[in-house]
Amino acid sequence: MKTKLIILTCAVLAFASCTDTTTYSRQLDAEKQLIKEYINRNELNILTAWPDSSYVWNEKDYLQVPDEDYFYYHLVDAGDTESDTISYTDDVIFRFRKYSLNVYADTISYWSTMDGAEPVSFSVSSYASSEWTSICACSGVAKALKFMNHKNAEAKIICPSKMGIADDENSVTPYCYDLKIKGVKK
Repeated sequence: MKTKLIILTCAVLAFASCTDTTTYSRQLDAEKQLIKEYINRNELNILTAWPDSSYVWNEKDYLQVPDEDYFYYHLVDAGDTESDTISYTDDVIFRFRKYSLNVYADTISYWSTMDGAEPVSFSVSSYASSEWTSICACSGVAKALKFMNHKNAEAKIICPSKMGIADDENSVTPYCYDLKIKGVKK
């Protein structure tokens, strides 16, 4: 009788633990749903192809970047278009703000300060080895910085967890970023 009771208890516990865990697949589905809800709630206009260079981005225009699931890019300001285009190997000094996609967004990181004598810079070509990697230099930010092209450019992105920093990817949490290029080291 004791053995049957132990087996029954183990079976109930095993079943209960299976129903309490969320699979990675379900977490990804929830992430996609959160991104869709954010887009709908903010009434964003999703572009499916790159607009030409003369296109004036409306406040709610976001490009679903081709070949990147659930990664969206919005150009706020093209920056100093009279200056040289930023090269792939230039070090970019930038500021960012990272926040959640919740109805009442939680700001995770405020604008980073770049006012010191030795501001930290970030090379888009080698972002994986940058000091910024642990803070925000994820593949989503690197991709957005490549699109920005000029000093003083500003952009916004919706970044899925797979393009975020390791903590975001592990928790399957998407974030939005506001980005500003404040300087360039050639």
